Amino acid sequence: MFCNRCGVQLAPGATVCAACGTAQSAAAAAAVTPGVAVADDRVRRHAKTLGILWMVLAGLSTIPIFVLLAIGTTAGVALSQANDAPPFVRVLGPMLFYCIAAVIAVFTVCSFLAGWGLLRFRSWARVLAIVMAFLVILHIPFGTALGAYTLWVLLSTGADQQYRTLSAAAG
Repeated sequence: MFCNRCGVQLAPGATVCAACGTAQSAAAAAAVTPGVAVADDRVRRHAKTLGILWMVLAGLSTIPIFVLLAIGTTAGVALSQANDAPPFVRVLGPMLFYCIAAVIAVFTVCSFLAGWGLLRFRSWARVLAIVMAFLVILHIPFGTALGAYTLWVLLSTGADQQYRTLSAAAG
């Protein structure tokens, strides 16, 4: 924080400026803080929340994977016992479910990595989360909310520099 009147840097939690004696309010001091200290805190808080939400989405996305694998296996067993089924249907029937499950699995892994990376402030996680936000935004209502929230946090003015600073500090 910095003094509202003279601009001297204040000790954390200071209510009076040691240099000029002006009483400080937290809101006023925060409003005149030069640099990105307040914004860094905003990006940090939201990035952690986003990380958790992306990992929750990844966890929930595992449910359709297991369902599709079960349906594909059941379809494969049923088609293998059907004598009148053409040979290509016996292969393509289950493969359709397995392929859809594989696509969802890739999406799930990317969601998990985006969440994990945001929680750890990895440099690549911001870009991955933005790409995933554009992909998930059409998944109404939760994907739309998460995608919009992700884009609002990570594409806001100065967010790229703020995230780079946090990423460098995290190591």
